[in-house]
Parts: sequence; structure tokens; C-alpha cells
Amino acid sequence: MIISNAIWMDTNQTNLSVVMDGIQLSIPADAANRHYAELLKQGTSIAAYVVPAVTPQDEINRLEASIPARWVRDATLGDAYAIGKLQEVETLLSIERAKL
Repeated sequence: MIISNAIWMDTNQTNLSVVMDGIQLSIPADAANRHYAELLKQGTSIAAYVVPAVTPQDEINRLEASIPARWVRDATLGDAYAIGKLQEVETLLSIERAKL
């Protein structure tokens, strides 16, 4: 079995992405798993997990998803707290959109 491109898929090192005999696989880090056992047997080195960079669009999506429906509802009813919170989020969104 030819094993290449072994990379941890998470910071907890519970899953790996590997190419075995030309086939891309995702395998659990479990000695009972035959693919993982073979990887260990061959002494294959495993590259560290690299945390993906957060893009401005990722941050925009996160901010937009963080707006509770009740803030919108309460803001339309004139609630000062909700209006303030929505203005804070809109300011952050403007900053992130400017980065694009």
C-alpha cells in the first residue's frame, strides 16, 4: 500500500486526510482502523493541521448571522438597545466590507 500526503484534518488530531494507492481518503485516528494501522506500520509522517485563514467575507457572514431576529423586531418598535446593537454590527460590517 502506497501512502502519501497524510495531513491532520483537525487540531485534536482525530482524523487524517491521506492518499492511499492513489485514492484520497479521510480516516479516523483509531488503531482499530486498518488504514490508520497501516499508516502507523509504515511510519508515515503526518503533516500538522493548518488553521484556515479567516477572510473578510467569512467575517461578514459571521456578523450577519449573529444578528438576532428579535433585535430587528425590537428596533422596528423603537427599542434603543436593539437599535444600538444593530448600529454596532452595521459599523463592523462596513469595516469588513471595506477590506474586500
